[in-house]
Amino acid sequence: MAGPRFLITLLLAALIQPLLSVSSHGMNLRLMSDWAYTQTSSEIEDRADGMMTKNETDRFQQTYRLDLTKELFPTLTLNGGAQVEHNRTISETAEEPETNSRNQQILPYIDFDWRNPLYSLSGGYRERYAQSKGSGINGTKDYATSYNLRGEWRPVELPRLELNYLHSERNDKPLTTDTESDTWLLSSRYEYRDYEFRYSFLRGEDTNNFNQTETTTNTHSGRVRFNRSFFDGRVNMNAGLRMEYTTQEFSGNE
Repeated sequence: MAGPRFLITLLLAALIQPLLSVSSHGMNLRLMSDWAYTQTSSEIEDRADGMMTKNETDRFQQTYRLDLTKELFPTLTLNGGAQVEHNRTISETAEEPETNSRNQQILPYIDFDWRNPLYSLSGGYRERYAQSKGSGINGTKDYATSYNLRGEWRPVELPRLELNYLHSERNDKPLTTDTESDTWLLSSRYEYRDYEFRYSFLRGEDTNNFNQTETTTNTHSGRVRFNRSFFDGRVNMNAGLRMEYTTQEFSGNE
């Protein structure tokens, strides 16, 4: 599996140098690692029979992170990397079998950002792989992916526009998708003299394959604001109006 191999690679690099930073030709590479070990113990006395119960817990947490930033052009930047988390817990109670659990999480990502004074475009892709196993636990796996896009237009003396899109999926097996969602957000802003106008449209589509349901939500919202000063700023008048309208559609098994 790629997860353990990636973890071993980061571990070897971390053993050489826990914190590394290299900058060359618009590229920055950063590797970080963190270890934490805690031990706790407790004693509980039963007042009825005077019996004493002792418990000891050892927890070891490891975190490794790799970040890479590359300036491809003066207006285009690429970011990528991953974070790996590995936690192990061992618990021992008198006259009971020792229990242990292990949790691992891998979070790779990649982003890009393209900007100039008039418009910008950015986006990214992320994954999350989590696995748990241990005493009395039937190994569980959770896998989630998401990607997003954002575009912005900033003209002079014209309404400003911004569009955002987010798609996410989640499943517990490699070939099944349990939940899926899509979100769009369109917003606009315009200032004219003493007035400010804002409008946004939000649409969400959620699919749940557990109970075979689909939900679609649309929300329109707008706002008008007025602000004016009189008598050299000694008197200020503000007024505003806000409106919102939402619809929701549901289909599938109730």
